Amino acid sequence: MSAARSLAAITLAILLAGCGAGPTTTTNRLAPKDQEAADLRRAYDAGLLSPDEYREQRSRLGL
Repeated sequence: MSAARSLAAITLAILLAGCGAGPTTTTNRLAPKDQEAADLRRAYDAGLLSPDEYREQRSRLGL
């Protein structure tokens, strides 16, 4: 009975862990920021991004 109660408590804790949390943003940086900036510039130079999109993405990188 104790194991079942522990399992129920753990399950409840996991289910409630995200309740009430506001929106969050996570950034997964597999590439260094300077590499991302260079890739972004190449995409802009190739015409894949508009000037506004380019500025917005640079802003998101903190550049």
